[in-house]
Amino acid sequence: MSGGQVAPVLLDVDQVAARLGTRLRFVRRLIAERRIEFHKLGRHVRISEPALAAYIEAGRVEPVRRLRRRAAYRGGGVSDVAPVLLDVDQAAARLGTKPRFVRRLIAERRIEFHKLGRHVRISEPALAEFIEAGRVEPVRRLRRRAA
Repeated sequence: MSGGQVAPVLLDVDQVAARLGTRLRFVRRLIAERRIEFHKLGRHVRISEPALAAYIEAGRVEPVRRLRRRAAYRGGGVSDVAPVLLDVDQAAARLGTKPRFVRRLIAERRIEFHKLGRHVRISEPALAEFIEAGRVEPVRRLRRRAA
């Protein structure tokens, strides 16, 4: 490309399905219904990284914030790179819990998640933010000297 522009990374349908953690049929339906931006290269269909990131961001559902908790700073705008998404089972494995607990977090909107059609996915940064929000600092007690 001229003018110093870098061509976006184009992903095929298989790669997009792998990134979303879905089947090929779901991605093909997104394309057929024109719910995601895509490029037609002859008979091949490709989806750019920024288009995938925008689609994922459009499906993000914010958690309900508690008044006592401080909201973490979020950078504005959509990133050019799609975040790594985990399904409920993978998130449960990372937390060391059962999938039912993760589903309850989602139902109670205590964790940020992405709705991709009927699929629910949790990004790695959202999972890390949830873990960090639950961290409890140890109490530092002063030792008294024995007299």
